[in-house]
Amino acid sequence: MQTDETSNIEPNRVSFDCNGGSPPTLDFEAMSKSLDTLIPIASQRYHQLVLLVAPLTSNASAFLAAFAVGREYPFLNISLVLSRKLLDYSRQERISNALPVLESLLVPNCANVTTLAQS
Repeated sequence: MQTDETSNIEPNRVSFDCNGGSPPTLDFEAMSKSLDTLIPIASQRYHQLVLLVAPLTSNASAFLAAFAVGREYPFLNISLVLSRKLLDYSRQERISNALPVLESLLVPNCANVTTLAQS
């Protein structure tokens, strides 16, 4: 059991309101500050994962790309790159090759912080 100052930190949640059915707008400055706080905390934990979950219409992938570039973190759009790599395989082969291809994408990108987007 952890006894340090980070042991009682609750998951950080950024919420949004939908205005009359319009796409939600996210406060990217607040999310940047939250990630800047949470990434160092996560690096001290056993499970070193910080998730940003946002609606499809929020443009979170573009935000993560800009966030990563601004901090010189590697950035990988998993859906885009994985789908391109799997095009080389037949539909049946994709099932058995998805995990090895994903691993081949992640291993070279391993760093203290890697920003991944799924869009």
